[in-house]
Amino acid sequence: MSEQIKKALHWSAFFIACLILLPFALHAESDSKNCPDLPVYRQGQIKQVYDGDTVELSDGTKVRLLGINTPEMNYRRGHPEPLAKAARRRLKELAPPGTTVSLQIDRQQHDRYGRLLAHLQLANGTNPALTLLEEGLATILIIPPNAAAAVCFTAAERQARISSTGIWGHPRYQPKTAASLTRTNRTGYHIVRGKVTRVTSNNRFYYLELNNDLTARISKRDWGEYFVDPFSPHWPGATQPQQLLNQQVLLRGWLQPHRQDSSKPLQVRLYHPAGLEWQP
Repeated sequence: MSEQIKKALHWSAFFIACLILLPFALHAESDSKNCPDLPVYRQGQIKQVYDGDTVELSDGTKVRLLGINTPEMNYRRGHPEPLAKAARRRLKELAPPGTTVSLQIDRQQHDRYGRLLAHLQLANGTNPALTLLEEGLATILIIPPNAAAAVCFTAAERQARISSTGIWGHPRYQPKTAASLTRTNRTGYHIVRGKVTRVTSNNRFYYLELNNDLTARISKRDWGEYFVDPFSPHWPGATQPQQLLNQQVLLRGWLQPHRQDSSKPLQVRLYHPAGLEWQP
């Protein structure tokens, strides 16, 4: 066989391989954008959009979008938080009333308020929650056992943070120390930074203390299932909570006063390493 024929066969094989593999490459890219990869539970039609992370379907089902948290509209308690209206408006643009959506559920179907916990999937296969994260109108909120979107949602949020997009460029949502929280904003969803000064435990929980300002509690069950393995670049994993002692961390979640003694440090419940960034 001549060298010219060999070269022709080589390039022909290469071209055919590209034709075969291209759809798989495009599919892989699509999968990364359309996360998470979960089965469709059922379909529904959007009736109204309450806020950036809650919708109602035409059959009356209230759906809480999985994996994200958006600024509160505070319908009953006062003025909307900064960018709450923008998040609601953007979700309404992505999934306006009358839109048919597919509902993807993870391992737990309902929250304590009876709302269906689901990811929305639009007709083009995209997840509007992912768009809100990319545009800085939402933060990740992973509450086990619904953790299927943790990796891709974290990556989407991280890009918005790097570019200070939306929430990440607004003073209200900048990380703060627990000591800097005033009496009027000590509760609610916050992003807090600090140094772990003490680690304790009981039969059910580990407690991470940030001086005398904040105590984060993590159930031993959640720690064993989610925290011991790395799930993103900013969580290298820790086999024991004691490894976080004297480390700088970034916490996020709903801050609450101590149940029995309001003079004691604020508390926050952490469920997943998406809510605890280790910054060694």
